[in-house]
Amino acid sequence: MTRTTLLPSIACLMISLVAYPPQAANAQSNVVARLGPGVWYEIPSSQLEQVAYPWPANVITTKNGVGFKAVIGNWSGGAYDTRRDRLLIWGGGHFAYAGNEIYGFDLGHLRWQRLSEPSLEIDLDYRAGDDIYIDGKPRSNHTYGSLQYVPVVDRFCSFGTSANFPASRGGPTTWAYDFSAGKWERKSPAPGFGFGTSSAWDPVTQRIWIRLNGKEGMLAEWDPVKDHWTARARGLEHKTWFDQSAAIDPLGRRYVAVGGGKIRTYDLSSPGSIIQRDIRTSGPQDIVAATNPGFEYDPIIDKFVGWNGGADIFTLDPETWQWQRLPPAASNRTRPTPAAKNGTFGRFRYVPSRNVYVVVNSVRENVYIYRLSDLQRAAIPPRLAAATRSTDAMLAGWASRQSSMFKHGPSN
Repeated sequence: MTRTTLLPSIACLMISLVAYPPQAANAQSNVVARLGPGVWYEIPSSQLEQVAYPWPANVITTKNGVGFKAVIGNWSGGAYDTRRDRLLIWGGGHFAYAGNEIYGFDLGHLRWQRLSEPSLEIDLDYRAGDDIYIDGKPRSNHTYGSLQYVPVVDRFCSFGTSANFPASRGGPTTWAYDFSAGKWERKSPAPGFGFGTSSAWDPVTQRIWIRLNGKEGMLAEWDPVKDHWTARARGLEHKTWFDQSAAIDPLGRRYVAVGGGKIRTYDLSSPGSIIQRDIRTSGPQDIVAATNPGFEYDPIIDKFVGWNGGADIFTLDPETWQWQRLPPAASNRTRPTPAAKNGTFGRFRYVPSRNVYVVVNSVRENVYIYRLSDLQRAAIPPRLAAATRSTDAMLAGWASRQSSMFKHGPSN
């Protein structure tokens, strides 16, 4: 499958977004809908700690005093639920926080919700390899870049665990949360551990790609329908494994990981012979130098988008490998807070139904929304303009799914 044959699906996605914008749910949502390109919006009174679980006094939830702040601050990631239009947060672990509850920020109503309740029997007698609490639910852990929402099975997933409360051990367990049933499911174990993991959802193949670490650097692929893992590349050098965030270029069929001073790419077009390549990029290197920056693929501009605190956004052209710094618009009056010390991971996400980005840096800080492009005035990128009609079945399926989602809007 070539980049050219994939281009029409992106064009279809752009048309769908313009034709079927989501309906605003309240006055604040109207403010978001009216955001101009290059403008940030700080959502008032949107601190996650407002919906924190009220723990009974007799339950020990931290061994070092950090507590609830660790849900975001201690190497914790996030995902975006495109079905329900909300940013998902899950994290903690090690000595910092025992709570395994899930939180979600609803983009329709611009408010946080506690989406699950935590385990209340927090045993402190941790056994090697044991990543569950007494009630069978997963222990709180550092989630890094291991969190993804998987639309083809409608599950919020975590691939491998690390620093499970109250110790520093991890394991290969794949956890999937079913929002309809309100319960966790244990899936086939990943072929590696979750320490410093990066991952990305491939909208073309409807599969997960993940850069696993631990005793061995590895790129693996997960088929969520069959619940089957395949190790695609083994023995990878991983000195910067702790610092990178990843996204997939669906046109170029590349998994791209950035951070810790390097950019690494993996060609997904030939899954049987994947090798790791270090590449050089031109332009400002702020995102390359960052630790676990926000990093997403934007289907409207056909570029990667990076963020690491403040009001500047950085785009990366996957054809020329050139970075561009985009300062905020002259009309912008909001400057987001610095990125969390340990990284942003998946808490910076593109919201396809609204063509905006959402990010949160702390449980005690507000959520920020940013609009990069104007759909009504956006010029079709050159690669899209050069596209011709495709007969690729996989491409047609992806285009149909994308078009359907935007035509009907996110479901509740």
